[in-house]
Amino acid sequence: MEIRRVKCWPQRLGSSWSKEYQTMPELLLAESAANLDADTTGQFWFTVHVPEDAAPGTYIAPVRLSSPDGATWETQMRLRVLPFALTKAERPVGMYWRSEQWDRERLDSQIRDMLAHGV
Repeated sequence: MEIRRVKCWPQRLGSSWSKEYQTMPELLLAESAANLDADTTGQFWFTVHVPEDAAPGTYIAPVRLSSPDGATWETQMRLRVLPFALTKAERPVGMYWRSEQWDRERLDSQIRDMLAHGV
């Protein structure tokens, strides 16, 4: 399982001429921890890698959040495995970006991530 922090920031609504913005999620940062001010919320994204031979059913795992002062909060994550596999896409799907702006290690990392998510 991978845990990432959801990064949100103001993004323009509508066309590039719009002056209206809304704070929206855009990035999944490779950080499983965050420093949050009191009375604020944070979002995390859990990517669960289910083995191909996993039996269908509901799986339960504990989730625990803790703060530097030792306070903790616990809940359960439920994952439902369905009795079928998704079919492959009929046509190639991917992302496009200007590769000269990125170093080779970062490009390779992003391509591996797309492959892992069926892109």
